[in-house]
Amino acid sequence: MKLKDDESENVRHAFIWACENIATNAPEIFCEKLEIFYDMISDSSKKVRIEAPEMFRVIGKRKPDYVKPYLEKLEGIAEHDEDSTVRIHSAGAVRITKKALKES
Repeated sequence: MKLKDDESENVRHAFIWACENIATNAPEIFCEKLEIFYDMISDSSKKVRIEAPEMFRVIGKRKPDYVKPYLEKLEGIAEHDEDSTVRIHSAGAVRITKKALKES
């Protein structure tokens, strides 16, 4: 988890990718750590910002109740972020989480 603050944007980006891959099979590891990924949506690196909302999509599909408190914030990002890919990824996380909440 310390890699979230690494000075290298490539390391921070790889950190998110690794977490997504782990969360696919073990989402419970990250359910109490979602604030880290929410903060990373404001990272100085564009590629980190683009990837961070994907963690909410992965967790939202498997453990939607943990993403639920972030839905309003993610909706705001999906509507207003300066980067179109961040908007798209945030909207996807919202859509997947809402679908999983309906199905649960």
